[in-house]
Amino acid sequence: MIYDVVIVGGGITGVTTALLYKKESPKSKIIIFEKNKFLGGLASTEKINDYFFDSVYLFPDLSIFLNRLSIKYKPYKYNNLIFRFINAEMTNQWSIDIPYNTNQLKIYLSQKFPEESKNIAQFIKKSLELNKQFSNLKTKFNLIDIFKIFFRSNLLFFNLSKNLKEYLNSFNFKNKNLIKVLSALSGLANLPPEKLNALISVVGFSSLQKGAYRQKYTFNVLLNEFIMKLDELGVQKKLGNYVEKIEKENKIFKIILKNNDIYYSKKIISTINTFNIFQKILLKDIVPQKFLNKINNLVFSHSAFIIRYIVKNNSIKYPTDIGQLLFYCGDNTFTDLYDLANKDQCILKPDKFHFALSVRKQKQRDYYSIEILSIPVSYNYWNSIYNMGKLRYKSEKNRWEDFFIKRLKIYFDKDIEKKLILKKVYTPIDLEKTFELYKGSIYDMSYIRSQSGLNRIMFKTPIKNFYHLKMVHGIYGSIFQSFLLVDYLLKGKINNYNYKFD
Repeated sequence: MIYDVVIVGGGITGVTTALLYKKESPKSKIIIFEKNKFLGGLASTEKINDYFFDSVYLFPDLSIFLNRLSIKYKPYKYNNLIFRFINAEMTNQWSIDIPYNTNQLKIYLSQKFPEESKNIAQFIKKSLELNKQFSNLKTKFNLIDIFKIFFRSNLLFFNLSKNLKEYLNSFNFKNKNLIKVLSALSGLANLPPEKLNALISVVGFSSLQKGAYRQKYTFNVLLNEFIMKLDELGVQKKLGNYVEKIEKENKIFKIILKNNDIYYSKKIISTINTFNIFQKILLKDIVPQKFLNKINNLVFSHSAFIIRYIVKNNSIKYPTDIGQLLFYCGDNTFTDLYDLANKDQCILKPDKFHFALSVRKQKQRDYYSIEILSIPVSYNYWNSIYNMGKLRYKSEKNRWEDFFIKRLKIYFDKDIEKKLILKKVYTPIDLEKTFELYKGSIYDMSYIRSQSGLNRIMFKTPIKNFYHLKMVHGIYGSIFQSFLLVDYLLKGKINNYNYKFD
């Protein structure tokens, strides 16, 4: 059998792409290959005993996409905040809230920083316009489209290559604490403000205008809806076995699995590690050398150190209606830690640290999952520790965990150690081995200036009928990009090649 489409990787991107393509082209023969025995990838829920850990804590309104996929699902809507910035200095503690609604944000920040009210209003107005102009883009356009975009999206093109620091500087903010808060949000994309492309930050935040959502308990509730729909439409799945080699015979791709099973397909859509697919799986004569050179020079995001706890707490109220608590200590913290990670050095510093904290209720009363996410972390540093042996590796894991638990006791819950039920710790090595992430990078390619805007690798590759969806991260970004690609492949059937879905 020759398939119409083979999808390599069964994460949320692969699942969405397969589902949408099959729904819009019912006669197409589609199969998903996934190395794990489950679908969802990083977006799935990890269950230990009767408790669960979820990696998805926040996403924008997905209703447009879910309606098109005929998926009936009502997520839990945030009533409170996306983030809370906490200045975690012993002698200078303060916090700032970041609501998802920009009108509320403008009012709140203007009250906190009245001398900056005009600059804040201009910042929000310009950011919303920038997001609007981004949505005017298309995946395929003619000369008239180019002419329209050029005149309608001048603000977009003017800011396309700016980093976040340059973008913030254009508003002439004077208050250092306000600048600190706005700059700190860049850490959520794993880059300091002078590295992060401003457009990514602006579009990401603006996408929450219609509301911020999450699944109340586990993201698998939504994921299972996707999987049931795959089965209903007859999309085939091959789990627990991964693609080892892809060759091309005339116009047909030959896919060889690790167990030597062979499949054939007219099109391939890759959603897996960028380096793996182009450097290891695709035969070299398939990939043009110029494109391969570009892949080889890609800069990937740093990895992370993650600690997951289950806590039984009935003494104080935990903040479960906030996306993430962002703990920052020191000036230029993220930049300095990023530089240390680039030098493959340890980033544990008591006077200069940052980490994100997410809290979720469990189904059992008074039980919570708590996740600590520390980024950036050097993979090479951890790899050197790992190569020293199990005892040294375990000792370093314990040292890092002790560092963060001490901060939780100071800034979050002084009795938290007494309430711990179980824990799961992931170093960059663990993330690489568990999820097959390149050097443990949970964000894949960095959104730096040289890899953003017109320089970004698009889903259409120079290899005819071979497409690669690994240029974004986050649930919304993954689903959005899947819709763009399927619309493109089906000649504009879904949205006439437009970025904006409504």
